[in-house]
Amino acid sequence: MLVFSIMVLALILIAAGLIFTVHFIFFCQKRLQNQTEQLALRAVRIMNEGDRAGQMNNLVADSRQLVFNSRKAYEDASQNYQHLEPLARQLLFEAKDGARLVRYERDRLAQITLADLRRLIKEVGEKEGSSGSITLPWVQTSEGHIATFEIGYIKNVESNVEAPVGNPELLDWDREQGYTDNTSNLYLGNKALVLPAPDTDITFMISSLPAPVKRTVAPARLTSGEVFKCIVPLVKGGSTTNSRTDLLPSAIRLSQTMKVKSFVGKETSDSVSVNSVAAAGGASPPLP
Repeated sequence: MLVFSIMVLALILIAAGLIFTVHFIFFCQKRLQNQTEQLALRAVRIMNEGDRAGQMNNLVADSRQLVFNSRKAYEDASQNYQHLEPLARQLLFEAKDGARLVRYERDRLAQITLADLRRLIKEVGEKEGSSGSITLPWVQTSEGHIATFEIGYIKNVESNVEAPVGNPELLDWDREQGYTDNTSNLYLGNKALVLPAPDTDITFMISSLPAPVKRTVAPARLTSGEVFKCIVPLVKGGSTTNSRTDLLPSAIRLSQTMKVKSFVGKETSDSVSVNSVAAAGGASPPLP
């Protein structure tokens, strides 16, 4: 009877240990998921910090419209106002030089964003090993480790820039080329915009970014992985990459892994992976 009682007690303890272990692993996975989501939201806040991506989109659109209008003014002066042709030509050259400068600054902003994100990745990596691992007599979990860090944008999200309804010639051209959404009247995001010849030598790029709705700005948020479109990975297979892009990202897909070791009987190990997708906050409304 005593032996039977001891066996029953042992079985109860083993079952309780197994239940506690499963609960413990789920707890660690949930903890890792929360950490991953917080890191993803922290990363996307960098992408449009201070509305820098939204303001750059507006600047690109304004410089593009200035080149278009300067070309029209030059053609009009050449045909009808010969004495103004030198001035119109100079203004056209200045408009195109300004557009090239804007493109340069946009490319530089893209590299600054990449550098800021890489700095965040390095900061997280340097903190690994300082805390976060949990050890019990029969099971051990490690800290989370970034396995994948991809930057991109959310599918079917236009830009924050409205098409120029006050400039019918440019508006007609953009609609013919499929640059705008006819319902929202917003420029499509991450689409190369060119002007009519002979100004095809400058490409204008406006990034995907949620536009304000009735002066309400979309906040940074978690979203589904199905709507994420990758541009480049900054971390792949647990290792950092040297990927570059001239696009301004507005979303991130992040995955972290956690190692789990069991010391019951023969030592075994496995890994748990969690994923998170986050979108950057939208552009601020234009000044009245």
